[in-house]
Amino acid sequence: MVTVYAEGPTEWFTVYELYRRKILTHAVTLQGNDNNIGRWLINARSDVVSKLMKRPSQQNRILLVYDQERDDDPSFTAREIGGETIRFDESVGDHNSVFIGNMDHNTRVVLHVATAKSPDGNRDFDGYIVQIIERLGGMAVQELFRSDKIPGYVRQQYYKKNNIDYNQIHSLGLQEIPDMMNSKQWEILRSKGYIYSYITALQINISHVIFTRKLVQYAPSEILEDVFAPLIAAWNLLAEETKR
Repeated sequence: MVTVYAEGPTEWFTVYELYRRKILTHAVTLQGNDNNIGRWLINARSDVVSKLMKRPSQQNRILLVYDQERDDDPSFTAREIGGETIRFDESVGDHNSVFIGNMDHNTRVVLHVATAKSPDGNRDFDGYIVQIIERLGGMAVQELFRSDKIPGYVRQQYYKKNNIDYNQIHSLGLQEIPDMMNSKQWEILRSKGYIYSYITALQINISHVIFTRKLVQYAPSEILEDVFAPLIAAWNLLAEETKR
């Protein structure tokens, strides 16, 4: 079994939905469902190890998902999180953002550091979500319109208008609103700002966490497998362990 601890709910639910879609395979999550998600979030990176040390020893396969943020290199993030307790090996495989380490009680820990770059240079998980939106184009809007998250009054407006389509709504959220802000010298600095710009264009009353979860539920598997290749590689290191 693999236990997933993440910096925030966006990361945790992404792993959960990839697991539900069988993109993450050959192992099961210890959680089993999304109840009490707060138990699986450790927001302060410097507090990760001390929190993990208090967990039951049967959780012997742990996946951590954290942002690189302003660190110069993902290995710096690994050293910050591991501290003096977990010595993460240098990045493994084809990805420089996946690290493997061990704790007491024979517990194997794999860390995936999110490295997608925001406009201001910060590197975080939200950047992967923006990449998915870019790859999907108008399909992202279309799939969300098919879901239950688009309010009825927005649907009515859309179907009454003949001068706007899914691609135009996509462009409005990902380019036109940000361009307008840039023209006012009030640039979007972080990837999360682009996600909220997109949510605004869609006129849906949901958080970026729920938006991301819906996106991962509907996006084609080949796009998810490409964008989240390092995360999948991190999971597979633990999944291989469970098969031995």
